Amino acid sequence: MRIKKDKKPVTTFLDELNAIEVDLLSCPDKEQTERMLVNTCSGHDIPDAYDHMTEKERQESIQTLINDGALPKGLEMTGKFVFCVKNISLTITHMLVRHRFFSILQKSTAVNDLRDENFVMPRSFNKDPKFYKKVKDWYLQGKELFCEAVDKQNISVQNARLFIPKNNCNHMFIGCDLKSFREAYGQRADTCEEPIQSNLIFEKMKELIVEKFPYFESYIKSNCDTGRCLHCGTGKHSNIVFKRDEKHKVKNDKYDSDIMDDTLHDMTRDEMNEGPEIKEEIIE
Repeated sequence: MRIKKDKKPVTTFLDELNAIEVDLLSCPDKEQTERMLVNTCSGHDIPDAYDHMTEKERQESIQTLINDGALPKGLEMTGKFVFCVKNISLTITHMLVRHRFFSILQKSTAVNDLRDENFVMPRSFNKDPKFYKKVKDWYLQGKELFCEAVDKQNISVQNARLFIPKNNCNHMFIGCDLKSFREAYGQRADTCEEPIQSNLIFEKMKELIVEKFPYFESYIKSNCDTGRCLHCGTGKHSNIVFKRDEKHKVKNDKYDSDIMDDTLHDMTRDEMNEGPEIKEEIIE
């Protein structure tokens, strides 16, 4: 935990699409969850309905709950899933803490010597190799300033961390119930304006949930697919950063995208994020 004074920094540059890791640390017990779902859905007359059903009837009861929305509080009562998400940028962690029904604990840059921080790099930085070299040099200069500030200028890590770019590798612990995850997934799986890291994180989280509880797959959907996505709307504020991709184009004869879509960029999110894969690179 001590400051590594006068130690040269080590920096690893990682591809943001390949670096993200998601682990499921804890989840509800499968049998207990199924029992709870069946009883809350079908136990309106018999509190222990699960014990009086065949396996086929139990599975049908669960599907009724998921597909028809019968007594949705059963899904709210599903226990907490706890994930560890690693190698995500500080920009993304700032977005995720806004989910008020998530329990979140994240890495703090205020209590660490950051001279060996790693960075997740967008592929768009690598479209032009000469430009990408400039970017890396700027990152390394930030590291040098951090070390000089802490080692020579008696500046605290809390202030010196301002020299470190925001796409340093962070980790978070996220706890959520199923209904909260569904709402967050609906938003974060958006492909129009949501950062690609968000898409990857939530797809990996969904995969881990569905691996344990396959019948939840149809319950967890993107707002883009259900029509609830903000960026499918025609309002003035519905789409402001990127050109709409095919999924988000408004199907309305009266809608003139050339007039009504006053966006910051004239290309889609995916078009602007294209670039060669970032090769992992360690610089000492």
